[in-house]
Amino acid sequence: MLIFLSSSMKYFLDKFFDLCEEYQQEILPQKMAEILREHADRLMDNRYW
Repeated sequence: MLIFLSSSMKYFLDKFFDLCEEYQQEILPQKMAEILREHADRLMDNRYW
């Protein structure tokens, strides 16, 4: 499956995953995922999209 992203979205995701890798030693990946899910839920609840 191919997904085409704008260059700004690709840049954001690249930087985001670099940051996740950097902090993986301090924050467990499961905890990162939990935080991201909670944040996504809040964004959807507040209708920021």
